[in-house]
Amino acid sequence: KFYSKIKRGIFKLLPNQKLNDELTISYQYYDKDSGIVKFKKSKVRVVGFISDNWDPITHTEHFVPDIITYDSIYRNLTNISNINEIKVELNDKDSLENIYNKIESRFSSKNFYECDTEKTILERLNRYEKKNKIKREVSSAVLLSMSIVNIIAGIILTFNLNKRGYATMLSLGMSRRNLKRMLRKNGILSIIPGIVLAIIVSLIYNIKWFNQVKLIAGIQGIEFKENFSLPYMQIVIFILICTISILLALSVVYKNVDDIDIIECLNNKV
Repeated sequence: KFYSKIKRGIFKLLPNQKLNDELTISYQYYDKDSGIVKFKKSKVRVVGFISDNWDPITHTEHFVPDIITYDSIYRNLTNISNINEIKVELNDKDSLENIYNKIESRFSSKNFYECDTEKTILERLNRYEKKNKIKREVSSAVLLSMSIVNIIAGIILTFNLNKRGYATMLSLGMSRRNLKRMLRKNGILSIIPGIVLAIIVSLIYNIKWFNQVKLIAGIQGIEFKENFSLPYMQIVIFILICTISILLALSVVYKNVDDIDIIECLNNKV
């Protein structure tokens, strides 16, 4: 039996099977003469079943073996003596050193083997996480820098492109104070939609990433107890940096407003 996370149910691999039943199975067979791996069929007898008491949450199809057999029988059937992976679950009375010594004595004739423990696996995962964290931080820093440049350059360039029009407004009687107020309003309104969109996109990405990790953990039979939390601090920092960028850009624009020479602008000399 196995639990399918995707189909949401418990299924039997071989229904209606009894002890001593003969099954015809297809398996890979290595032909040493030709060096080709072929498929062969053979009959095997059912001598037992895996316990039905599988936890439907943590034991999925990935962890439930289709067939369990002795390694010697497997070698005779397939003509393959290679073993890709061995998993050992330790009891309280067993020590990791004893288990390691047994594995070493069993595979001492092999050219290469690797023994993983929970500690080494966690260390490797932590290294991967550190690398991914650095990548995320660098990507965030680059995107934030681009946002700052866009905000400052966008506000200042927009003012410079429309400088002659602003000079016309001043010549028609608009005060420089009102012009600054209008520029502040237009600058903020033009930047806010981009900031809001960036926050929404980042939240959608984080939610999808969280759901994907949760689904993969369920499929692999790994217990997942984490809850999604909004990155409040990162959002606040992003908004503060964008606000400071807007204020810096507006301070430059205000200085340019004070320096506008109406006559020169209208004569198209500036």
